[in-house]
Amino acid sequence: MLRKTASLIAGFWLVVSAVLWLSQAQIAWAASCVSGVNTQTLLGKTLVPLTDLGLGLYQGYPGGLYPNSQNTRPGNWETAGQQIKANIYPRDANGNRDDVNGKIVLLTIGMSNATMESYGWQMASGEPLESFKTQAEQSGLLSAKVVIIDGADAGETAELIANPAYTYWDTAKNRVTTQGYSLNQVQAVWVKEAVKQPAAQFPGETFPASAQRLEGYYESIARNIKTYFPNTQTAYYSSRIYGGYTVTDLNPEPYAYESGFSVKWLIEKQMNGTVANNYNNLNWDVNRGAVVAPWIAWGPYLWADGLNPRSDGLKWDCNDVANNAHSCDGTHPSRNIDATTGSTCSGTSADPTGQIEGGIHKVGRILVDFFKTDTVSCSWFLGSPGQNCLNPASPSPLPSGVTGDVDGNGQVENADLILVLNSLESSGLCMTGDYNCDLNADQKVNMIDAAVVISHLIPPVASPSSFPSPSIEPSPTPTTDAALPLGPFNPPQVEYGYPFTGGFLDLKISTALATLASAKASNMHVFVHFTGGRSNFQTSTGAFDLTKWKAQLDNWKSLVPQIQAYVDDGTITGHMMLDEPQDPNNWDGNTVPCSDILGAADYSHSAAFWPNMPAGAGTHATWIADQSCDWLSSKFDFTLTPYTYARGQTYQDFLSANLDAASRGGFTFYASLNVLDGGTTKGVEMTQQQIQDAGGYFLCNGANGLTMWKWDSTFFTRTDIQAAMDYLNARITDPDTNCQ
Repeated sequence: MLRKTASLIAGFWLVVSAVLWLSQAQIAWAASCVSGVNTQTLLGKTLVPLTDLGLGLYQGYPGGLYPNSQNTRPGNWETAGQQIKANIYPRDANGNRDDVNGKIVLLTIGMSNATMESYGWQMASGEPLESFKTQAEQSGLLSAKVVIIDGADAGETAELIANPAYTYWDTAKNRVTTQGYSLNQVQAVWVKEAVKQPAAQFPGETFPASAQRLEGYYESIARNIKTYFPNTQTAYYSSRIYGGYTVTDLNPEPYAYESGFSVKWLIEKQMNGTVANNYNNLNWDVNRGAVVAPWIAWGPYLWADGLNPRSDGLKWDCNDVANNAHSCDGTHPSRNIDATTGSTCSGTSADPTGQIEGGIHKVGRILVDFFKTDTVSCSWFLGSPGQNCLNPASPSPLPSGVTGDVDGNGQVENADLILVLNSLESSGLCMTGDYNCDLNADQKVNMIDAAVVISHLIPPVASPSSFPSPSIEPSPTPTTDAALPLGPFNPPQVEYGYPFTGGFLDLKISTALATLASAKASNMHVFVHFTGGRSNFQTSTGAFDLTKWKAQLDNWKSLVPQIQAYVDDGTITGHMMLDEPQDPNNWDGNTVPCSDILGAADYSHSAAFWPNMPAGAGTHATWIADQSCDWLSSKFDFTLTPYTYARGQTYQDFLSANLDAASRGGFTFYASLNVLDGGTTKGVEMTQQQIQDAGGYFLCNGANGLTMWKWDSTFFTRTDIQAAMDYLNARITDPDTNCQ
């Protein structure tokens, strides 16, 4: 694993020469500590934690723990969690409420790392004091009604326990019953999983396919949990810790990092489901249909880039994986190095001055902090219902009496948050003025205090890394949250948003999700195209080939659930299957048979893809309606029809004829302007006035949206064209005022 420069290698072997008494395992571990200090050293590229990545991209996929690159639960998901929390209460062995003698079992699920962090079975001396279970029980905070049971086990990786018939589930059930509790009393779980030796098991499979595979296993695990522990209400999933120090292929980087995307996508899949698909077969709510899974949310996000600290300070060093029963493999978390226990990997002797925290204690501590502060878990996890969920200690009195109001003006706002963030790790007084930033009275100012402010901000704000300065007042931005699409073909992402409310996107598999996420964040409503240029689905003579077209669409099957989410939330307006089927010059001298167009629509609407995504074509509604097919009973949904002045037809007659044709065919008509080539003469740009006249007329008289061919930075950044876009935006966002 020595990967770097000759001088680094030479220096390392000087160290090795001085400690020849080290075992081969110790030498390998020491080498990993040199080469694995961070992903830049290890992989030649820096991986950014999801919590810090934000709107940035990893191989085309945006960061953040939740949709829209946010690190906090969206309002609707927080509401769902609060509703499901009402079902967590002490239960007897039959699952009935028993506030006197009942119990709430918090069960952990996963592989060896999870069981070590939960309870510590790997330690020869028995349960270590540093495990999650022991830290919680000895904290004095844990409710007497809550029992933490380690249901994780060594070697039981995700691809195995995804199988509901696998023996692991007998082990997990036995862990509960042998301790005297009932399966009906399990009501919350913490899940931490990974695929064993992913590169060896699935050769050649890389991101995103490898992370999508793990996400699929996570789905099955969630359903298995609900099957065997029927009263489970919540499931908290965590990512892996840093895997850069490993000396094996068990689950190295970047797989450990990419496990975070698997959790993120799992949660988004449950969030973005519909009643029709039982919330992607992950329904948690009895009021929505058959319940097959718990409500799923993030547990603590555990990954950080080795010695590169996250924005919240979390980092991982070799001592975190330096002393365990796995012969210094660099993958499993370690015990503390204290006054009696040294490190069997590094050779570090016992530390009589105190202790060096190991990985087990670190994860256990993070878990305790999470469950006592999470707004869905804290009320049942803590011993006293009256305790402040963000910290058991009572908060200090605040000047205005409003929780989170640091500056005492009677409101909780960004300025309060800035005061706290600027005072992190101080002794309580804010760095500005004499206000008290220690909102939970623990004698320090940290992210828990920031969380107090965040939880009381109205409306909720973005993640802490992107808070604006309170001294800057952003200028008002015209709305783009219109239901109808307005915009060009393939604008760059920096141009999403005002004056555009939509457009047309020619998607590529590698960047599609990032592109759609950016469109959603800008309230865009877009037409999408999946199959590339027409040469991808033509015969050798140039005719349309439906079989080849289907094969192109098949390439998208791995992303169907993620894309479905953008259909459900309105980001995707429709699937434009092909362009200009009416023009024989584009094909083999013949038009595309309407039976093939209907065949494509049927395939797009099939269960393998998107049954509720409108499917259409870029063509004239008049041509479609005149074909011999039965459009009224078909799954063909729309035309995106281009207008040019050069053809000699007035825009009034064009709209009237195409609206009539769409009505006869039973599909929706959308208009498009060929702004670059469709002026009075073919090949000449439209003027500002021509765009306003035709586009404004279409939007005010029945067209359901307007696209423009195509994005050109020189054209669209001209002052006169920008004025035309402002004009069109006013008509699509406020037609009642501007279409008189």
